[in-house]
Parts: sequence; C-alpha cells; structure tokens
Amino acid sequence: MAHLAATGADTLAARRSRARDRVDALSPREREVLAFLGSGLSNGQIARRLNVVEGTVKAHVSSILARLGVDNRAAAAVAAHEAGIALPPPAQQ
Repeated sequence: MAHLAATGADTLAARRSRARDRVDALSPREREVLAFLGSGLSNGQIARRLNVVEGTVKAHVSSILARLGVDNRAAAAVAAHEAGIALPPPAQQ
C-alpha cells in the first residue's frame, strides 16, 4: 500500500477514481463484503458480522473478484483501499 501511495498524487488520484467506478458497479451487499475484506477479515469473520453463512460470503467474494476483474483477495483489498471503502482493521483482543 505504501508503494502505491508513493507513486505520485496524479496517479493515485486516477487509481482512486477508477477503483471507485469499479466498486460502484457492485451491489450494496458486495460493497459491504468488500469493505470487510479490505480490513483483513476472513470469510468466517465477515459471515459472523453480517449474520450469514460462510458459503454466502464465499459466493459474494467470488462475484466481487470477477466483477472487479482481479485474481485474489489481496487485489480486491487494494481496490477497497483505493476506493476508500475499507473499514478500519478490527481491534486486537
């Protein structure tokens, strides 16, 4: 993330704009799942927070990856951060 932020303000602004456009194409629930994914939560943790089964979260994550055109959770998390929707990391207990 630091490398991405350090590549220049214009480039960063353009990446953020593109990320927002891609994220805006997601459903409200997919954006919610992506925000949790961006904070580093596992599928099980996301499922508990949303009161759904883990399989539902897996389906949302698969859809998110396809709709964002990324190959993995890490790339989706970067998109969440660039779009400004990632939630703060959960507090350590």
